[in-house]
Amino acid sequence: DWTIIDRLPSVTAPALVIAGEFDEATPATWQPYADLIPDARSHVFPGTSHCTHLEKPEEFRSVIAEFLHQHDLAAAARV
Repeated sequence: DWTIIDRLPSVTAPALVIAGEFDEATPATWQPYADLIPDARSHVFPGTSHCTHLEKPEEFRSVIAEFLHQHDLAAAARV
């Protein structure tokens, strides 16, 4: 939904943009999101297409877990 593209620079939450290297459903459309969201991280899963969570489930879980651990906002609020 490109209608939100102009609002992406105002995102303040941590963001992780993920894509598969050979994703034909969204080829190269993920990059503007990563570029426009302040401090967004991106991760491309090599050798995968659109279903990275099914094609490389352990790597997918690891990337997500690392991102969530780095942005444990609940823990930060308790400090």
